[in-house]
Amino acid sequence: MTITSILKQLEGWSREDMIAKLQATRHELQSEQLKKIVPNNDLNRQILTINRILGAIEMGVRGSLTKSELQELRPVLQHFVENGEFSQSKFSSLYQRG
Repeated sequence: MTITSILKQLEGWSREDMIAKLQATRHELQSEQLKKIVPNNDLNRQILTINRILGAIEMGVRGSLTKSELQELRPVLQHFVENGEFSQSKFSSLYQRG
């Protein structure tokens, strides 16, 4: 599960709906992970990816996102700024020049 694949599934959703869906998906994955006796690295990666996206969408936090991942999120966050769902200052802090 990549940032791009997740964003394609949520394309056109509002910020609030996107956050709700990502949180629900994360909860499902965490529940599935708890059922496993042996840790599942794929589930861990999926949960980590969702957490990184949520960090950016919810709080405007870069977290462990790479430059290319931030670029993948940029159109979504720009759309949220245009709709008033995400502050321009948070957006600017994520995409500082330099």
